[in-house]
Amino acid sequence: MEKNKIENTLRKDIAKPEFWIGLITVFLIIGFVGFITAKEVRKYQASNQQKQKIISPIPLADNNISKKVEITPTPTPKKEPKLAQIKKLADTDITIIAQSNDTFWSISQRYCNDGQYFSTIERLNGYGFSKLQAGDKIIVYCY
Repeated sequence: MEKNKIENTLRKDIAKPEFWIGLITVFLIIGFVGFITAKEVRKYQASNQQKQKIISPIPLADNNISKKVEITPTPTPKKEPKLAQIKKLADTDITIIAQSNDTFWSISQRYCNDGQYFSTIERLNGYGFSKLQAGDKIIVYCY
């Protein structure tokens, strides 16, 4: 008896348009949320793939296997004035007067031919966190 009562109630509810409107609404919401989620997942995966790309300084061959990439080393001159200057600076220290817009990095690049010595120049001249001013005497250390 009770089973018949439940079946009759379900038949009446299914016959109502509100039931179908609600059911369609639920399916639309689930579909929309699934679509947005899938779109965001693809976007996230695409951004991660771009971050993981490795850029080669050497041009790579296309997918065509028969195409070869030949690398020819460029000969280096036997003596360069800059290399001699760097070697000389590595053995001795020089004193310079800082110009306007000079930074420890630019001084390191100009006199040591490499910016990596900026922290050594800054630290050994006792600057810590203070800024370099035009007219300051700086001892350049390239080691």
